[in-house]
Amino acid sequence: MHRTNRGLLVTVGIVLLTVLAAMGPLFVGNTSFILYAVALVVGLAAVVVLIRKPVMGLVFLVVANFAVPVSVGTGTKTNLPISVFLVLLTFGVFLGQMLQSRKFRVPWAGPMLPLSLLLVATVLSFCMGQFPWYPDQPAAPLLAQLGGVGVIFLSAITFLLAAYYFWDTKWLANLTWLFLGLNLVQLVIWLIPHGGELVSLLITKSAAGSMLWTWTAALGFGQVLFNKDLGVWKRGVALTVVAGTFYLNVLGNQAWASGWVPALAAVLVILWLAMPRLGSIATAIALLLIAINWNAFLGTLLRGNAYSFDTRVEAWGLLLQMVRVNPLFGLGPANYYWYTPDFPILGFAVRFSSHNNYIDLILQTGVLGLLAFLAFIVSVMVVGWRLKGIVGEGFEQGFVFGAIGGVAGTIAAGLLGDWVLPFVYNVGLAGLRSSLFAWLFMGGLVGLWIKHNGQESRSQGREVLKRDWQ
Repeated sequence: MHRTNRGLLVTVGIVLLTVLAAMGPLFVGNTSFILYAVALVVGLAAVVVLIRKPVMGLVFLVVANFAVPVSVGTGTKTNLPISVFLVLLTFGVFLGQMLQSRKFRVPWAGPMLPLSLLLVATVLSFCMGQFPWYPDQPAAPLLAQLGGVGVIFLSAITFLLAAYYFWDTKWLANLTWLFLGLNLVQLVIWLIPHGGELVSLLITKSAAGSMLWTWTAALGFGQVLFNKDLGVWKRGVALTVVAGTFYLNVLGNQAWASGWVPALAAVLVILWLAMPRLGSIATAIALLLIAINWNAFLGTLLRGNAYSFDTRVEAWGLLLQMVRVNPLFGLGPANYYWYTPDFPILGFAVRFSSHNNYIDLILQTGVLGLLAFLAFIVSVMVVGWRLKGIVGEGFEQGFVFGAIGGVAGTIAAGLLGDWVLPFVYNVGLAGLRSSLFAWLFMGGLVGLWIKHNGQESRSQGREVLKRDWQ
């Protein structure tokens, strides 16, 4: 092993051992002690693998989000999913490489500036959240506030790592097909007798959020329409996962709009880009059918969600009144949930959440945080739009168009409250298992942009990045 790698392995290993040793007292006298020992061994093995191939951390992340139901208790209602540790471990190796080379080579592209502003806004809002904005009600516990900060930072770190390591399209392609392949396995299991019970054993429930289905449909459809090099087997996989996504969520669970509306938005955007005439016809037919069957459509959409539909608009109005005390920076991560009893909803003084990512951002990080997030999303979409005229035929073209649709679906999902940035008092940190898929593939899109524009970083040439892969 190269001397640099040995030094990095020792450094990261010491850090990992220190963290796990600090967690040790939590397991003393507990039946989880064996799990702790296993985690120690697996963690050290992961460090060895990541030192050699750091991009494997993102591969592990996809697999673990799907099928590794490991989480660590925090003493609260929310546990830390394995996703948190994989992202931090991969980021630790990334920083270790930077320290070893004594050069901080951060990939830089358009979305990085608004993303950085979002992180700054989050820190400022956290500081502002320590003020007693509503003295009659307590602020959220510090752990919950830190959890809210962590959601945004972990999402941004995942995006950064993907933008850095997916300069090599081979890895982006492998990860994309791994993602689609795992979804194919899940869909096939659903079709066998009692498959739902088997899925619950093999696939983590929290991974099957809106972002999973949105990006499955988007990436699969993009490959089918735009990847002219696609072989028979891969084309079959892509078509199956797209069809399966709608079969499972439209026919099996119509009431959960977040399971199919964002995916439908993604597919329609891709169809418009591929065949504008067909896209316009399909959209017109869909709108006509909805108009003719409006009552049936609305009943299907809201089935089982009447309470949610009736209260969400009321909740949004109350929450926007709440944030008036500090509209620029917000009330701080997680705090607004604890202040809601001061704003009775339909006559009830209860705690409630917004079920809308954009209102959540205003409440937690203020107008500054919301504008930064919106600028980030727009910048990612602009990157995709510019890339579609640059990349060649094959996987890259299919991925770019699929990612454009995925971003469109992500925007729609944020409106429906199926979390692009999970709220700690709703879906909890477990929601990262699903939401990180969006950040991972948006980062992959930026990685392609960096590759094709020779902007590996502001302080890094192409040769240095290639050396890191050797």
